[in-house]
Amino acid sequence: MKKAIFIGLGIVGVILLFALIIQDADVIFALSGLAAAVSFLLAALSSRAIEGGEKNWTEEEMERKGRRTRRRKGKALMFTMIGLPNFLTAVLSYLFL
Repeated sequence: MKKAIFIGLGIVGVILLFALIIQDADVIFALSGLAAAVSFLLAALSSRAIEGGEKNWTEEEMERKGRRTRRRKGKALMFTMIGLPNFLTAVLSYLFL
């Protein structure tokens, strides 16, 4: 989980560096918001919160339910933790810049 937060902070750092180079503070809000939205969408997709009516019959369906649930929750938490610093940066830049 720490690794995911550091990845999110790294993305924020790259966005801030890019905003400093082009000297436009509005880019921080746009890119951080986009990164957070993509990350939260990936979290929703990996946890199967957004799923069609038909189930895919893959090897994933053959494994035990507990293992599958743990893996899905782990991926969803990882993407959420990556998106959290980006979301906070987007909100703070919207409020204060």
